[in-house]
Amino acid sequence: MKIINKLTLRYLKQNKKRTIFTILSIVLSITMINAVGISLNSAMKFYQKVIEINQGNYHYQLTAGKKESFDYIKKDNQIQSYYITNTKEYNYKNHSDFVLKRGDLTYFKNRNKNKDIEKGRLPENSKELAILKPYLKEIDPSKNIGDFITIKDDKKSYTFKIVGFIKGYETTNSYERSYNAVSYIDLANKELYTISITDKDVSKNIFTHAFELQKKICELENVESVRLSYNSSYLAIQNVFEENSNSIFLMIYRLVAIILAIIMIASVIIIYQAFNLSTNDRVQYLGMLASVGATPIQKKKSVYFEGLILMIISLPIGLLLSYIGLFITFNFINSLDIILNTGTTIHTIVSLQFTLIAIALSVITVFISLILPARKLSKISVLDALKKSDEIKVKSKKLKMNFLSRKIFNYQYQLAIKNYKRQGRRAKGIILSLVLSMVLFISIFSFSNLMHQEIVSSNAYDLYDVNVNIADEKKEIDKFKNILKKNDKVEGYYYKSLDYNFVAEFDFNYFEEDIKDSVSNIDGSVGVAVKAIDDKSFEKICKDNDIEFKGIYQVLVSDYIRVNGKKVSYKKDIDKGFIKNLKYEDCENNKVIKIPDFESINYVSKDTYYLNQEGWITFIVPMSYYQKIEKPTVSCVDFDIKATKHQELCKDLKKYGYYPFDYAQNTQDNRQAVLIVQIFMGGFTCLVIIFSILNIVNMMNASIDKRQKEFAMLLSVGTSPTGIKKMILYESFIYGFKTLLYGVPISIFIEWILYKQINTLNSFHISIFAYIVSFVVIMFVMLLTFKMSLKKIDKQNIIESLKDDM
Repeated sequence: MKIINKLTLRYLKQNKKRTIFTILSIVLSITMINAVGISLNSAMKFYQKVIEINQGNYHYQLTAGKKESFDYIKKDNQIQSYYITNTKEYNYKNHSDFVLKRGDLTYFKNRNKNKDIEKGRLPENSKELAILKPYLKEIDPSKNIGDFITIKDDKKSYTFKIVGFIKGYETTNSYERSYNAVSYIDLANKELYTISITDKDVSKNIFTHAFELQKKICELENVESVRLSYNSSYLAIQNVFEENSNSIFLMIYRLVAIILAIIMIASVIIIYQAFNLSTNDRVQYLGMLASVGATPIQKKKSVYFEGLILMIISLPIGLLLSYIGLFITFNFINSLDIILNTGTTIHTIVSLQFTLIAIALSVITVFISLILPARKLSKISVLDALKKSDEIKVKSKKLKMNFLSRKIFNYQYQLAIKNYKRQGRRAKGIILSLVLSMVLFISIFSFSNLMHQEIVSSNAYDLYDVNVNIADEKKEIDKFKNILKKNDKVEGYYYKSLDYNFVAEFDFNYFEEDIKDSVSNIDGSVGVAVKAIDDKSFEKICKDNDIEFKGIYQVLVSDYIRVNGKKVSYKKDIDKGFIKNLKYEDCENNKVIKIPDFESINYVSKDTYYLNQEGWITFIVPMSYYQKIEKPTVSCVDFDIKATKHQELCKDLKKYGYYPFDYAQNTQDNRQAVLIVQIFMGGFTCLVIIFSILNIVNMMNASIDKRQKEFAMLLSVGTSPTGIKKMILYESFIYGFKTLLYGVPISIFIEWILYKQINTLNSFHISIFAYIVSFVVIMFVMLLTFKMSLKKIDKQNIIESLKDDM
């Protein structure tokens, strides 16, 4: 056996090109597998930090108010740590929105509240507080650090000393409120507190323990139930999922499993081709060894020995390349705003567990790739090995050309077709590699394109950059408009009402189809979405739709309604007879609010400000008309602002106590999120395509090398070198045509699946550009490979090539 191993090593040294290609194939496979593992591990650690910063590192929260409950939790040995908080709204003078966040010492340390201080310090006891400076200026400009402030609730008053100013805080936790001020809790106050708990045992046992705690606290508090909520994201990042969980992390694990499966399948195909070519080259010499006593098992072991040696060489190279590649990628990603805004960065985190899994998967991949070549080599007989009788096994009937083909195609093209058929499994392997490259490229291009379209279509980015929600009161609106007027960063703005849904009676004869049963309520009324926009913008909508503006008692309605996914238009112009009895039924206060009558109604086709609400008949009215409607609840308006410097404008507005939403930044973050996905998916695709191209080049070279005698015979009977080159050129087109024949329908099918998964409202389109690019690249690779290989023909000696030197 040692002799065969020595011969295997000698063969690897002598056939350096083949050995290097096989090593490259294994290296790329290891690089991709390990890169997926490192990316997953690094991303999970990064997201864990983000959750800890934004939501906290607790597992679940319970509410309690009695000392007995706190003592019970303190003695529970299954709890690793906990902190107590309370968020409550108080009154200060005429302001009822004074939201105070109280916490214990552990809360202040755990959430690193020192970073939120702009000036002064954090409170040190329950008699001190730190407050948002713009909010303090709004409610009482005379107050400053060192002064005392008294707030009250329904029961009593509380006096605090102001010791610092804090930054604005907007929570991402659905159970946690945003606040204006922070202080320490005083458990002597008989209030309801939130206890955020972290368990020692990070497993499914958390849910059992939390339920038991909830039950016990109910007994101690003498109540039927207390709120129990889980920090689902933080649990999921630690691989603890609630029952019937739809966590995004489960989807990520499934996606990673699919990616690994694709990598391993592609790797098996390409590494198999590399070893198959290697074993074909060694058939004769292993046949000679078999003739002097080498057993089938020894021949099989020689193939596995070759794989082991190449694996040992490739493994450290592949691991190192994956670390370097991801280090560079993460450094670039960390410069994006979407990462910078999180307050932390993503790093290349090497995990022994993930590295061992990557090594195991790589070994399995190479082992599977070796099974068929090793089996084939062990079964081949001595005589067949020495004669190489297994190289071409094509029946003569399959090579015959029909009469029509002989008339249409010239001599070189007929030879090209026959040569393609003679290649058998080798040709199928080349086409499989080409199809794999094409499908991967088109799939990634389509996915990125769909994501980009979805973001563009779902974000009216050109309309505004910053959004601010304020009370629908003339005094507040005028005040805010005055602030915008003085700010030089504001290019323009418009404001609109939030949704109010009313009911009315309609004449359905105005519609092209009978939709009465589809849109009517039980009582026969129809839901109407009333949207108001400032008078100036309303006039612009009229102008864009060539409609005469007739005053504030004018109503615009979309020129269609979508019913059961189908657009239904009007068959005639609408007028005041189209609708009657528009009203709001205030069930809570048991009264009906009548809507002021309007003087004219028109329908619009250009929804300039995206006001039409799908699935509803939408009425667009001027803000002056809307403000005459009696509101059942406190109403609000949205200001949409176009800005030259959106980030600076947001900072300016926060100083006035507003909470602007940076729409432009959010859109940019979404686009950068897609960019990050594109970077990873693009890198992955490039590696697979390089992988496939290496395989194609190797197989084409091997094919040309195997056919030296065939070319020599053609030259010996008078075929010119140019004729042979034309024949091989035609072969390239056959491979390209076959690739398109199989690759195009598969790619379209995958594009359709991606389209349905993303669930975009845009219509389905084939990525024609991607198909053209992939075809051009495939043909370029084929022609370049053949051109490089055909240089050998010019140097070929016919007599030497025809010799059968065993």
